[in-house]
Amino acid sequence: MTTDVSIDELARLAGLEPDWIDAAGVARRVDDDALVALVDALGWPCGTPIERVDSAAALADANGATPRLVTGDAGVPLPLPR
Repeated sequence: MTTDVSIDELARLAGLEPDWIDAAGVARRVDDDALVALVDALGWPCGTPIERVDSAAALADANGATPRLVTGDAGVPLPLPR
């Protein structure tokens, strides 16, 4: 059983990227406190290890669920999710 999930891992599951390279080629990173605030604002509690584990499990379930909207291009076969 997982007892903690890093804020980086949880942020990525929530669709955020904590690390990036800016236009000048400099590596940047979002501060952990800012990540906690952002992930929490998205509705995924993350202030304690238990909240991070629970939110990560819920996000993994949500990310693996069938999408509510599927788009395609005209004239191209569209594989439907199961």
